[in-house]
Amino acid sequence: MTGGLAALSVLASTTAALTWSTENRYRQTIWGELARVPGRWQDSKLALSQTKNALVFHGANDRIFGALIVGAFAAAALVVSVAAARR
Repeated sequence: MTGGLAALSVLASTTAALTWSTENRYRQTIWGELARVPGRWQDSKLALSQTKNALVFHGANDRIFGALIVGAFAAAALVVSVAAARR
């Protein structure tokens, strides 16, 4: 259960970190915006208001691609931390 709550926390905090500098307000909470992503990715505020990150500056032309890589690293860090906690 703790791992699941940690995963939800990592998802929300990573999403907030990738969109923090925009002036767009979430229509509901960050969870409302995340719920809109699967059906309407191109129209979601998350897709339209991503902050440039280091990967964009190093040649990743697409901010969505950069966000996916950041998300993959966040997920890997979560997996490592949960595995280490179970030892």
